[in-house]
Amino acid sequence: MTRTWDGAAANCATHGYHLANLETEAEHGAVWMAAQDVRRNQNWWFGLGYTTQWEWTDGTAAYPSDPTGHDGWAADEPRKDTCGFLWWRQGWSPMTMSGGWKAADNCDAMLLSVCEAGD
Repeated sequence: MTRTWDGAAANCATHGYHLANLETEAEHGAVWMAAQDVRRNQNWWFGLGYTTQWEWTDGTAAYPSDPTGHDGWAADEPRKDTCGFLWWRQGWSPMTMSGGWKAADNCDAMLLSVCEAGD
């Protein structure tokens, strides 16, 4: 079911989860592949948001969290201080890790979402 970013976060919380934190290249690739297996060619909300800095929905700073320097942003992103989504684009692969996060123009867009269990 599609939801706004806030709606997706609330839905995850209702089930005891939070929007997924993609803190490493491995997590990014695994979630992207799983999401595409569920619904191909779709953009997905995940747990990246902006208050006074980019941070995950569990409150930890969004980056740099991966010691390899992976931050997941597509070229020229983030353009806005809003919320992040996992961007589908033709030809992108987690093997190339050429980017896949975008800052949404509108956090009220209706997208699918990825939740994960808390720590």
